[in-house]
Amino acid sequence: MKDKKKSKNFILLLKKYLKNEKKEELNDLIEEMHYSDLADIIRSFEIDIQLRFFKLVVSQHSAQILMELDQGIRREIINSLKLEELTDFFEELPLDDKLEMLNNLDDQYREKVLNSLEDKEEILKFLNFDPDSTANRMSSEFIKVPAESTVEEVIEMIRRQGESAEIIYYIYVVDEQAKLKGVLSLRELLLADHKSKITGIMNTKVISIEPGSDQERAAHLMAKYDLISLPVVDLDNHILGIITIDDIVDVIHEEGTEDIFKKSGITQFEQQETDFSSNLVYGSVAKVVKTRMPWLLFVLLGGLFAGGVIEAFEETLESIVALAFFIPVIMDMGGNVGTQSSTIFVRGVVLGHIDIKDFTKYFVKELATGASIGLISALALGISTYFWQQELLLSLTTSLALFFTIILASALGFVIPWLLIKLGFDSASASDPLITTLKDITGLLIYFGIANLLMGHLL
Repeated sequence: MKDKKKSKNFILLLKKYLKNEKKEELNDLIEEMHYSDLADIIRSFEIDIQLRFFKLVVSQHSAQILMELDQGIRREIINSLKLEELTDFFEELPLDDKLEMLNNLDDQYREKVLNSLEDKEEILKFLNFDPDSTANRMSSEFIKVPAESTVEEVIEMIRRQGESAEIIYYIYVVDEQAKLKGVLSLRELLLADHKSKITGIMNTKVISIEPGSDQERAAHLMAKYDLISLPVVDLDNHILGIITIDDIVDVIHEEGTEDIFKKSGITQFEQQETDFSSNLVYGSVAKVVKTRMPWLLFVLLGGLFAGGVIEAFEETLESIVALAFFIPVIMDMGGNVGTQSSTIFVRGVVLGHIDIKDFTKYFVKELATGASIGLISALALGISTYFWQQELLLSLTTSLALFFTIILASALGFVIPWLLIKLGFDSASASDPLITTLKDITGLLIYFGIANLLMGHLL
């Protein structure tokens, strides 16, 4: 409870400093806060407050926070920053984060940022590698020592290099040409005699990887050999950098999700859904309304059209008043079945249970399921209608209308999200409104059409 109250007070104070542009107080406030926790808070802010945060907070804090945010938010913030502000961010980032950021910039803007960076030449060595390669996960800040060093000399080097190194648990031993000759752990170093040569205690069987290799292979090697860092070497065995375990955790998460989407045949779907979700959850009210309102306006127009359908069959309703009693049943059952179907489809795609390339197979099965549900529901409604109204043709009308409406709703529940995904629209915002509206209109047409066909002699 205390933690909740403390967190709430922190957010209120943070917003206050942002609103009043209290730069010094703001930076003091976040000094002790972990950047990952700060990123969670920043995500919940409106975009204008997020932008103000990154303009007021010093780059040594904000650079790490920016990397924790979703790509959609990060892209919007990056595009709003001035070149000098963005350059300050880059200067604070390790090489792998710089490469990731640059890969997400437009070509023209990327060139401007690159030209403003001091380590441009080093970045260019790796920028042309595939974004999913180990080169883009590599840190250039690690401990390397000459092969002729003694244990005592290496300990002194660690004291000098350690503060800037990403990890110090592994020490990499190189020759005069910076070729990787061996590796030893900090534990092995500290337990060795201070006068010993490093070559006498290092392990010469070093597991390494090339910069062009896929990051998934790096994850496999580190898991297989229980490594917390993995050296990246070129064809001549020169050490270029290391991949650390924290980056590999991110890789495992990303690759796991990517594999799911690959199996589904929609590799772009992951980024689309991430951007859609980010905009809907963290975007401004105006942006959320802009995303959701068009589909809801479609529902509104569809509702008016459905009203027009009822009006068109006004004479039918006046002649057989009992038909009106069953309109809510037909519409609600169809709506619920359609929503169930769309939920099953989208969840199946996301979890890799449905291969979108083999859509027809799953669609046919859903139609069979819809027909089964429709048959059971139709029998239940038909029997209930007969005992209630004592009218056989009315009972047959309601049961047939429900049967065909449910089959149609099942079909729409699969077809509409499939089409939205194929066309690159947000299936979360659009599926249900489209399904509900189309199902309502077609359900009413089916219902009154069957009523006219079977009970026309009563009109």
